[in-house]
Amino acid sequence: MRPLFFLLSVALVLFLPLASGAQSGGQPTAVALHLITADVSPGTMVEFKGMLFFSGYTAAHGAELWRSDGTAEGTVLVKDINPGPAHSNINYLTVSQGQLFFSANNGQLGQELWKSDGTPEGTVLVKDLYPGPPRPGGYFEGIGGPEYLTDFGGALYFSARHPDWGRELFKSDGTAEGTVLVKDINPGPGDNHPLYPYVRSSVPSHLTPLGDWLYFSAYDGMHGVELWRSDGTAEGTQLVLDLYPGRPERATFGPGQYGADPSAMIVYQGMLYFHAMDSLHEGGLWRSDGTAQGTELIKDLDPEGMSFIYSFAVVGPTLFFSANSEAHGYELWKSDGSPEGTVLVKDINTLDSPEQHAKSSYPADLVAYAGELYFSAAEALHGRELWRSSGTAEGTVLVNDLLPGPAGSEPVALTPLGNVLLLWCRCAGGWPGPLCL
Repeated sequence: MRPLFFLLSVALVLFLPLASGAQSGGQPTAVALHLITADVSPGTMVEFKGMLFFSGYTAAHGAELWRSDGTAEGTVLVKDINPGPAHSNINYLTVSQGQLFFSANNGQLGQELWKSDGTPEGTVLVKDLYPGPPRPGGYFEGIGGPEYLTDFGGALYFSARHPDWGRELFKSDGTAEGTVLVKDINPGPGDNHPLYPYVRSSVPSHLTPLGDWLYFSAYDGMHGVELWRSDGTAEGTQLVLDLYPGRPERATFGPGQYGADPSAMIVYQGMLYFHAMDSLHEGGLWRSDGTAQGTELIKDLDPEGMSFIYSFAVVGPTLFFSANSEAHGYELWKSDGSPEGTVLVKDINTLDSPEQHAKSSYPADLVAYAGELYFSAAEALHGRELWRSSGTAEGTVLVNDLLPGPAGSEPVALTPLGNVLLLWCRCAGGWPGPLCL
C-alpha cells in the first residue's frame, strides 16, 4: 500500500481518535488514519445496507456509483450508469423505503430519478420526469433534475422539473406510476419565460421532515420565497407564514416578491430551526412549531448588518451552526434555543491569508461524532483542515494537520459510519487527494 501523503488521487481512509486525548490551543490532536483505497476520487457518501455508498470518480468510468465495506477489496463500482469516461453526475444519495435513491444522468435522458438495491441489475431509472435529451449548454445543462431528496412518511419527496408544471414538489414510492406531483404550488409551466425560467415554478428547497409535516421553502408567485409545509397531499400543502411581505423581487424568480428566503433548516428541540429575513432583520436564527403564531426570531446575529447561516448540526443538547457577522466573518456559533444562549463559539481564523478570505474560517460539513462536533475549517497557518468542538472556545481545536502548510487538505463529505468518521481530503500532489478518515 502506498504511503498516504504520496498519493496523487483521492483515497478512502478511516479516522479514529486515539486514547491519548486532544491537545488544545490549535495544536493537532493525535488520530489514527487507515487508508482503504487511493483509486477513487471524492463525492457524497451515505450508509446503506451496512456499507458506504458514494459517488466516485475514475478516469475509466467518470463519476459513478460506488460502494465500500471498509476494505480495498470491498470498494467496488456498483454500476457505470453513463458508460465510459463520461459522468453520471450522481447527487442527493438518500435512503427511503429500503432503497437508495439519487439523481443521475445516463447520457440520454438528462438528470432524472434513479434507485439502487446495491447491485448492478438493481440500479435502475425510476422515472423520466422531463422527457427528452438534456438541453445543450445554458443554465439547465447538467442540473434541473431531482433535488433535495428526503425520506418522509414512508415515501421519497423531492423537488423536480416537469414540462407542464416547472420545478415543483414530487413524491415517489420507487415506481414510475407512484412518482407523482404533490402540488403545483406556482401554477403553470416554468421553463418558457425568456428571462425568468422559474417565474411559474415554486422551486421547493431545503426539504425537512418534522412530525407529520414536511417543511420547505417555496415561491407561489404571490408571497415570495417563504416557509411552507406539506402532509403529502395537495390540499395539505400550505404556506406557514408570510414572514417578509412585500420584499422586492429578485431576477431568479422574476416579477413577485423575494420574501424571507428560509434556508438551512434542521429539527432541534422538537421544532424547526432555520435562517430567514424579515423587514426588521437582515438575517437571523428563527424557529417554528408549524404555525404562524409559533414562528419567531430567536436572534439577529448581526443587528448592524446582514447575517447568513449555511450549515447546522445537533450534538447532544446543543445546536451548532456556521454563520457570518460583520465583526467575525463566517465562524462557528451555537444555540440552546434562547437569545442569550445563541453565541459565537470561537473566531477560528483571525489572520488574513492568500488562501483564506476576509479572516473567516468558513466552518463546513458539520457532523456529530463521538459526542462532539466535527467539521472542516480554514485558518491562515494550516489552511482548511479537520476540526472538532465541545462547544467552548478552548474545546474547539484542530484535530490533525493532514496536509501541512497554508493550503490545507480541504476535507469534505464528513460521514460518521459506526465507530469511524469518513471524509475525503487532499494529500500531497494536489486536489482531488486521498479520502481520509
